[in-house]
Amino acid sequence: MRKTVALLLFLVTAQMLQAQGTSPCIVSPVLQEHYDWDVNYLALKRIYDLQAPAMDSITIPQSYQDTIWQGLAAIFNLTANPHRDTVFDIYCIHYEADGYNVYLSYDIAVTINPNCPWYNNWKNLNIHTGVPALDALLSTYGFTITGFFDVINAAYFTTSQTLNIRRVCDSIETFNGVAYADIGIGWGDGNQIHYSKTGPARIYDFEIGWADCPSGCQDHYNIQFKVNEDCSVQYLGSPSSYPYLEPFPAPVNCNITVGMEEDKINSCIRFYPNPSSDKITVESSELSAGGRLSILNLSGQELLHRNITGPTTSIDVSHLSPGIYMVKMIGRKGVQMGKFVKQ
Repeated sequence: MRKTVALLLFLVTAQMLQAQGTSPCIVSPVLQEHYDWDVNYLALKRIYDLQAPAMDSITIPQSYQDTIWQGLAAIFNLTANPHRDTVFDIYCIHYEADGYNVYLSYDIAVTINPNCPWYNNWKNLNIHTGVPALDALLSTYGFTITGFFDVINAAYFTTSQTLNIRRVCDSIETFNGVAYADIGIGWGDGNQIHYSKTGPARIYDFEIGWADCPSGCQDHYNIQFKVNEDCSVQYLGSPSSYPYLEPFPAPVNCNITVGMEEDKINSCIRFYPNPSSDKITVESSELSAGGRLSILNLSGQELLHRNITGPTTSIDVSHLSPGIYMVKMIGRKGVQMGKFVKQ
């Protein structure tokens, strides 16, 4: 309860803050793994918003993805920024508003005429139609047939590829026997990510939605960043409407940065176990006597420290509240930073 109240106070205070920093636009494997769908969605939405020629392409052009990836990476790589941590590690914001997604889906429904030559094939979950161009289309883009609803003569397909699914449906509708093809759209509301450009600057708006989201979220909290052409990042604030109708939602705490930070410092420093419930041990030949080891919260406040007396140092963290903490190590190689999760 105390943690939730503290976090809410932090979020309210954050509205009045402005912070700026620089960060490289290098996409880490961790970011790539967790945000591939989001970036493809934002790229495809951008294409349709601009009415760009790429709307006619079934595949999503890499150039549109790269622009969004680079700006997102600039924000993600600000690993000491508390607003960034709220987005990626604490509230883990992804685009999940299915009822508003009309761009990217892995599922389609195709209604066909009962006298269609391959009607029984699809009814029996056999994807092959005997029409070379249609079979090639479905095969090229990795579709499999998952079901058939004979009341409306509709076959259901899915693919693991991220595609301009509306263009796929348009292509399928050109074949004789196909009455209608449509994407699988969910329902409800939820968290969202918004992307736009103002000149060369890229604007990212991460939105937390809660309170009766199946009918459309009544409460929203936004965290906004601007990424400049040189990859510098500016926190724009958190415009929100108060008071909220329901209490702020509990953190998700996916902590995806932990793996990235471990990889970054693993060559010279490692700390374990991670997550931990009682103590962490830091081990490195680079930590010499006279150095210093600190534990900080995500706002940068030092909570405790230990003098380094050798290559292995242990710190008791049992009294800390569950959450994400930073480890700051000062040794012969200068300052090293990492993160760990207190269970």
